[in-house]
Order: sequence, then C-alpha cells, then structure tokens
Amino acid sequence: MYNCGPTVYDEQHIGNMFSQVFTNTLRRTLEAWNYKVVQVVNITDVGHLTGGDVGDDNSEDKMEAAAAKTGVSAH
Repeated sequence: MYNCGPTVYDEQHIGNMFSQVFTNTLRRTLEAWNYKVVQVVNITDVGHLTGGDVGDDNSEDKMEAAAAKTGVSAH
C-alpha cells in the first residue's frame, strides 16, 4: 500500500491529516482481516514551488522557504 506522507513545510491541519488517518485505518482493517500489508509512505513536498514555473526567478521551493523562516536549512 503506497500513500503520500505528511506536509512538512507548514503546520498540520485536519485536511493534511485525513490521508494519514484514513490509510492507517485501512491498513489496520486489512490486517485485522488477515491480509498481509506492506505500507510505504513518502515525503513529496521537496520540489513543490511557491509560485511560478520551474526556472522562474519568482518561484521558491516550499520546504526551503519554510526552513528559511525558522532560521534552519532544508538541506
């Protein structure tokens, strides 16, 4: 079972958490029904731009922008 991971560049809210809650519930239900489940969760937010197109001088990676606000590096 493959699903996207959490949003890591901003605060979590109920809309972000729905995917994690749903897939966790689905996995547990399938396991309770004796299915063998392998779950893979990724983090897909690297490379998502704040605006503009790739290569546009006005765009910035969302994760790097959030890291800069808190004074840390995304690298």
